[in-house]
Amino acid sequence: MMKTTWGLVLAPLLLTGCVSVLPEPVIPDGLYRLEPEEDIGPVDKITLPVDISIYEPDGPVLLLSENFVFEDDDGSLSLLKAAQWSDDAARLLQIRLLERLSKLSPDSEGVAVSERAGARTGAELRWQVQNFVIRDDSAVVKLQATVLSARRRTVIGQFPVVVKEPYSGQASREGVQALIRAARQAADEVAVKLPEYLYEIELKAESSNK
Repeated sequence: MMKTTWGLVLAPLLLTGCVSVLPEPVIPDGLYRLEPEEDIGPVDKITLPVDISIYEPDGPVLLLSENFVFEDDDGSLSLLKAAQWSDDAARLLQIRLLERLSKLSPDSEGVAVSERAGARTGAELRWQVQNFVIRDDSAVVKLQATVLSARRRTVIGQFPVVVKEPYSGQASREGVQALIRAARQAADEVAVKLPEYLYEIELKAESSNK
């Protein structure tokens, strides 16, 4: 009975000791999104021949978290304390791509939806973020996109997207803005390249029906 009593007394003391050594949470100066710029002007409409499910991109957890990551000349990575994304970077990239793919031409037969919608689509986009960092004088976004036939689970094609956005100034300010611009451009490039791979799905479907 004595051992049980001492255990009950010591437990909250040990927990209190653990909590006291934890670092204070860092509150960033600003939270950032990947919303389209208001003054971006008109953009080319996209034609999707089939419906496509857009998945959140995969990649290193650190790069796709809420943190802005700075890469030093020696390759070491550190987090910027002054800025954070308003959500996980993976989710923001997905939202940005879906927003761009919503600008469809009148003759578009397909639409793009999030995989969370649970809709049956003719194609899927799986993409991987290979780099998503701020450096001393530039921000770099490197993606690898894979287009799949949802019905046959076959790879239709792959393509890379690499965007390097230069900047001058502080990484926590101008560097952050450069990474935002680079991320927007990278998502836009994925959107523009998608249709040519989706047309291959249509051609293969037509040939199999003959």
